Amino acid sequence: MLLTQIICAALMVWGACSAIRSDRWPTRFQVLTRLLTTLTIILFIRLIADFGGWDGWFIYVWLAAMLAFGYGVFRVADVWPDLPWRNSAPGGGTTDASMSADAKASTGTEVNAPTGTVAKTAATDRRRETPGLVIGAFAVFVVAVALVVPGTMIS
Repeated sequence: MLLTQIICAALMVWGACSAIRSDRWPTRFQVLTRLLTTLTIILFIRLIADFGGWDGWFIYVWLAAMLAFGYGVFRVADVWPDLPWRNSAPGGGTTDASMSADAKASTGTEVNAPTGTVAKTAATDRRRETPGLVIGAFAVFVVAVALVVPGTMIS
């Protein structure tokens, strides 16, 4: 039980950090992918973790992680209107105006002065956005089904 709680606590910290950093991605597709990853972690931990009641230490890690998740969603909601849905500049880059300063800093992008486009790494390639979102949505679906189906079988 202790080993499971330690592993779940480490996953919760990783998910909380992922939620807090999710506003730094340059497109809405990538932000949604990051948020789906954190939702999968929340549901997975709820599925396998033994919370131990209010006298156990894990419930407080869970509550702190939930606060961090909420803060991450607040930060995403703050930058959401400024983000494009996809990388839309010629060649797959994003325009300088469509990326926040945090997004530029976190992805290591540089602005090309003559064209006003942002040079980006291969990790933010347009063709890689949709599969990440689909995989994240599928993972959330699988974990949610694992939470719901046993409850419906009992009743």
